[in-house]
Amino acid sequence: MNALSKLWLGAFVIAALGLTGCDLTPAVEATIVTPAPKQTTSAPTPAPTAVIVFAHGAPQVPTPTGDRNNCVACHPSMSPMPASHDKTWDNRTCQDCHVSVMKTAATIPHLVKGHEACAMCHAAGKVAPLPANHNGRTEKMCVLCHTTSVKSVPAIAHDTQTKSVCTECHGNASKGLPLPDSHKSWTGAMCAACHDSKLIAPQMAHASAEHEKCLDCHGAKENLALPVSHKDRPEKMCTVCHTASSVPAPAIPHSIANRTACSECHRAGRMASVPASHGRRSDATCLACHNPGKNTAPALTHPFAARQVCDECHGSKGALPLPASHAKRTNITCTVCHDKMINAPFAPHSIADRTSCVACHNAKTLKPLPVSHFKRSADAMCGMCHLVAKTLPRDISHPIQNRQNCVACHGVKGKAPEIPHPLNNRQDCTMCHHVKG
Repeated sequence: MNALSKLWLGAFVIAALGLTGCDLTPAVEATIVTPAPKQTTSAPTPAPTAVIVFAHGAPQVPTPTGDRNNCVACHPSMSPMPASHDKTWDNRTCQDCHVSVMKTAATIPHLVKGHEACAMCHAAGKVAPLPANHNGRTEKMCVLCHTTSVKSVPAIAHDTQTKSVCTECHGNASKGLPLPDSHKSWTGAMCAACHDSKLIAPQMAHASAEHEKCLDCHGAKENLALPVSHKDRPEKMCTVCHTASSVPAPAIPHSIANRTACSECHRAGRMASVPASHGRRSDATCLACHNPGKNTAPALTHPFAARQVCDECHGSKGALPLPASHAKRTNITCTVCHDKMINAPFAPHSIADRTSCVACHNAKTLKPLPVSHFKRSADAMCGMCHLVAKTLPRDISHPIQNRQNCVACHGVKGKAPEIPHPLNNRQDCTMCHHVKG
C-alpha cells in the first residue's frame, strides 16, 4: 500500500467514527507520525503514515439514570454542558460516552410537601449539610435524584417546650426509648424538621400518687386498654408524655356500701349524669380516680316523711341555705348522701305563746343549745326539726297561786302525785305543764 492509499484509509476511519456518535468530546485528534528514515543509499524515503489516537476520558454520571433517559431535558437547561459539547447532540450521543456509577440515590426520609425549599436545611451550617460532591447543585436538581416514599411522619406526642432536647430520652438506654436504626446518626436539631410538635398528649384524669403502676389499670386486659399506638411502649414512658392532673378527682360524697354499680345513678337520664369525658368509662374505672370522702354527709335531723322537697327550706331563700358545693344538686340527690333515719327529739311542751325558743334555750336560762346548734340562731329553724310531741305533759289541775315551789308537794310521798321524771334544773314546771282553767 503506497502513501496515498494510507491517507485515504485514515480519512475513511475518521468519517466512520463520526457516524457512530462517538464524537461526544473532542476525543479525536490526528497525529502524523513520521518514521525515522533509514540511512540507506539504495531505497527511497517512505511517505508519512497517519495514525488515529482516541482520547475518550468521559466523566461518569454521578446520579442514577434508570428512568432519566432524556438527558437534553435538563442539559443544558438545568445543568449546563461544557463548551466543548455541541448543544445539538442527542441522548444516544451522551450515553455512548457517559455511564452511571450509581444505581439508586438516597431516599428523602421525610415528607416533601411543606419542605420544598431544600436549602433551608440542606446547606453548610444548616441542620443537615450537603456532601462535598453536591457543591454547585441547585434545589431543582434535588428531586431529580432523590425521591421519598414516606407517606406520613409520626407527630411528637408530648410537650416540646419542656422537653426540647430529644436525645435526653430518645436513644438514651436508661430511658428505654430507642431510636430506629435509620435515625442513629441524626442530631436532635433534625427531629423537629420532620416531626410535627403540635400534638399534645392528654393529661391524666387522676393524681399520680398511689397510681404509679400505670399498667395495673391500663393493660390490655384491664379496665382501660392502651391505644394500639402504645402497644410496645414501656411503663416508664407514660409520664414522659402524660402529666398528672393538678386538679384531683372529686371525692365521692356518699357511702359506697352496697353501691358498686355507679352507672345506676350516674348517667344520662338518671339522678346525676356524668361529664361528657366519662362517656366510655365503665363502673370498674370509677374507684380508680374517685375515692370515698373522709367526712360522711351529716344525717337529716328532722322527720323526712312530710318534708321531701328539700329546697323549700334549704334553698337560697330558705332557713338553711345549701353549701356552695350543692348548688347544682337536686332534691332527689339529698337522701343519697344524707341519712334520713335520725329524727330530732320532740319538744316536750306546747309552743303556744312561745315563739322565741332561744329565750329559754340558752346558756344562761333553762337549757342551753347543743354545740352543734350554735350557728342555728333563727327561731324559725327550731320547729323545722323539733316537732311538738303528740302526748304532752298533764295539765296542772289546781290553782298555783302562791304555789311556785312544786317540789314542796310533789316531791313528798303521800301528799301529791310524785314527779315521774328527773328535774335536771327544771325549776319552772309551767314550762311544760299547762295550768288548766
